[in-house]
Amino acid sequence: MRFCPFVRRAKLVLAAKSIPYEEVLINLNDEPEWYKKKNPSEEVPLLEWIDSNSKETRSIPQSLIICNYLDELHPEHLLHPVDPYAKAKQQILTDDFGNVRTPFYQLFWGKDQKHIDELNQALAAYEEELHGTFFGGAKP
Repeated sequence: MRFCPFVRRAKLVLAAKSIPYEEVLINLNDEPEWYKKKNPSEEVPLLEWIDSNSKETRSIPQSLIICNYLDELHPEHLLHPVDPYAKAKQQILTDDFGNVRTPFYQLFWGKDQKHIDELNQALAAYEEELHGTFFGGAKP
């Protein structure tokens, strides 16, 4: 799938941390059998690699889990605050972002004022937390 917000999330972390990767696109409406075998949950994205020590193929599904794994694996540019309270507040916003997704996609089916108002209402919490140029701090 060329544009999927969950895949995009993982790709942003890969880019922010300058981690090289190979992207394999699949048709979510007709998932290949090889993908179903690798990922029984059939979710995207799926991060897969060969472990340098054991030489075994390893994989992790779900974008947030992938992002957190990559953040811990490459800690030189942390995505989450070190302060536990700030980290918890950021996690709340991340978890609640599903409230933005539905109104956002509704705009594709009809751009009436109701959908615009719902999106603005869903984004209000994020506007309140955006104290600078970037969400979560002074740097991207």
